Order: sequence, then structure tokens, then C-alpha cells
Amino acid sequence: MGGRVLDEEKDSQTLNSGWGQQLLDLLEHVFILKDAKGRLQVVNQQARQLFFSPHDLEEQQADLSTADLLTHLGLAPASAQAVADWWAQDWGTEVVGKGEKLVTTVQGESRVFQWTEYSVQPPASPRLFRFVIGKDVTHVRQAEDHMQEIDKMSLVAEMAAGIAHEIRNPMTTLKGFVQLLQQRVTGQQDYLDLMLSELQRIEFIVTEFLNLARPHSPHSELQNLNQLVEQVSALMQSQAIVYNAAIRVTPCSQPVQVLCDENQLKQVFINILKNAIEAMSKGGTIRMSIHTKPEDAEVTVRICDEGVGMKADQLQRVGQAFYTTKEQGNGLGMLVTSKIIQSHGGRLDIRSTPGKGTCVDVVLQKKP
Repeated sequence: MGGRVLDEEKDSQTLNSGWGQQLLDLLEHVFILKDAKGRLQVVNQQARQLFFSPHDLEEQQADLSTADLLTHLGLAPASAQAVADWWAQDWGTEVVGKGEKLVTTVQGESRVFQWTEYSVQPPASPRLFRFVIGKDVTHVRQAEDHMQEIDKMSLVAEMAAGIAHEIRNPMTTLKGFVQLLQQRVTGQQDYLDLMLSELQRIEFIVTEFLNLARPHSPHSELQNLNQLVEQVSALMQSQAIVYNAAIRVTPCSQPVQVLCDENQLKQVFINILKNAIEAMSKGGTIRMSIHTKPEDAEVTVRICDEGVGMKADQLQRVGQAFYTTKEQGNGLGMLVTSKIIQSHGGRLDIRSTPGKGTCVDVVLQKKP
């Protein structure tokens, strides 16, 4: 439905000054209606501000009133004029609410919906109506969250350099004296063992900070992925036994080569296996498997545990600085892991079910 594009002060009987124009002006998107000859019929406020000067509108406007246009659309002249007169009256419109809401679509996807709700009272009517105008801003919010994560990582990396220098040197001195006391003092071994254990934990955290702060690119070489996964599995078997866990590896049926920094990629698998082991307080089996096809450009290393799993809100925060679900965690392991995988041109896909476990897919580019 349309009418002439005229200044509201010029012609209060056009769609531009009526309820239809008021409604279109509320839209946050550009709305332009033209007739078959390309002449402007309706332009909402967003379009006027972005694309048209008053002079442009005067030159391009069509000589069709609302009633004329309705007649062209098939209404009888008398009915068209009646509708146009009613449509052009001033409708009472008021904003009654606005905000954002996380909704689930019929396809099961979570989306962020930005909405504004209006109350409307038609001319000469006691009835009130309400309508909602909204748009999907999921991608905008995701981009904002991504920028916040970049800022956070930059801050963490800046902090890491200072922390390494301020903490590591005195910590090494303390660790050396505790080890010396272990050899000379009797009857206090439990306390000394606890002190050494906590110092080692601090050392591990500082090392994680250093790994995060180092800006160097990976030193990449061709590696046999089957062999690399087997080596990491053997390395972590002793820690798995402590938690009554077992690691089962299913290699790819064919040789798979990837261009990677061997030590960094091993660190990725160690971090993921360590999380999997600690998630299974009652023991269980961790399954590592390698999946690809000859025609595929990618290879996937899948690591699945039988641990406590994670809820959807926890899963969304995996990889954020300082976020952890473990009592003794620091939230840096998966952040470092994500950074390494990104530097290798790969990605992490994580799926989790509370009470059943978590699967982590490390997807890498393979070399023929």
C-alpha cells in the first residue's frame, strides 16, 4: 500500500503523513516503494535520511494519491477513498517496551532478538493494539563478544610478561630451598611436600601465561599424526591411571600428515586429555580417534571422555580467559589450546552432555 511522497506539512492526506507512513518510519530498515515506471511512492524516514534530499523527493514523486493507488490495486473508487481517508488519520502510537532476548527458533537455534513494542490506538476507537518490531542481532553480538575476547587476550598477554619476571625468579629460589629442606629435615615431609606441590602449581600457571604471551609463529614441519597421537597417549597414561582412567587410541587406517609445530600440537592434545582425565573423578575411558577420507582436505582428532559434561552456558564460555569449571583450574589451558589451533589454521568443535561426557574435535588441514 502506498501514496505520494510529500512533506507531511504539505499534504496530510497522503500515506506519507498517515498511519501507514508513521508505521514505516518506525522501522529501523530502509523502505522504498516505487511504481511500475520507477517513480517513488513511499519512502520511510531511514531512507530519507540516507538517500534522499527534499529536492530529490520533489523531483521523483509520483502524482498518485493513496486513493488513486488503491484504485489501481483493484478497489472501487469510493472504497479506496474511504480507506485512504481512514488510513491518513493520526493514530496514537507509543513505545511501551524495548530490549533484547535470547530465543530458540523452530530449528532449535539460539538467536539474539532485538525488539521494540508499541501500543496503537486507531482513530476514533477505544481499543488499544500492540505490535512488535524486531530484528535478529545475533551476528552483531557475536562480533562484539569476539572483540571483547581479543581485548581480553591482549590484556592477559601484557600481564603475562610482567608476571613471569616478578614471580618466576623468586619462586625458583623458594622451590630450591624447599627441595633442600626435604633432604635435611625429618618429620616435616608432609608439609614440605605440600609446599613443593603448591610451588609447582604456581610454576605451571606462570608457564601457561608465558605460552599465552609468546607471539612467535609455529615452527611447522610435516608430522605423522598417527604417531604424534600415540606418543601423547603414552605420555598421559600414567596420569590417567592415577584417576582410574584409560586412554584408548584408534589411529587412522591410512598415514596422515599435517604441517604443524610438533611441540605445540602435543601441548594441545595434552591439555585436552588432562581436562578429560580430571573430568572423570570416578574413572572411565577416554577415546582418541583420527578421522579423514582420502578426498578430504581436513583431518579430525576426536577426544571423548565419560566425565561430568558441561551445560550449554558453560560450553559457550570454554576458551575464555580465566573461565574454568575445575576447582584447581586457572582457565588458561583451553585459551592456549584455542590460540595454538588458530595459529595452525584449524578449529576446535566441542560437544558436551551433562552427566555423559564431552567430545572435543581438533580439526586440522592435512597434507597429501
